[in-house]
Amino acid sequence: MNITITTKAMPPFIWQGREYKVEKAGLRNDKAYAVVSPAEPALEEEFKHRLAKDKGLKVYWGNRFVCFIEDYAKGRAQRMKTAKAK
Repeated sequence: MNITITTKAMPPFIWQGREYKVEKAGLRNDKAYAVVSPAEPALEEEFKHRLAKDKGLKVYWGNRFVCFIEDYAKGRAQRMKTAKAK
């Protein structure tokens, strides 16, 4: 299975209080890959784990940021984004 996550129009990805640009992510021949900048191996591994497990990504995609659904559901992403803007 091959899946490519479209990242060109993706707003910053918020994870653990920091913004990241997802350079590329997807599945190629059932092997997950992910590259973010600035480099963050733990986030890249999280992307790969989720891609391999779910064969896709479940994210909240807002106007100004993207985050994992559970982070948005808990309200963390919005609070982090608001705190950064101040």
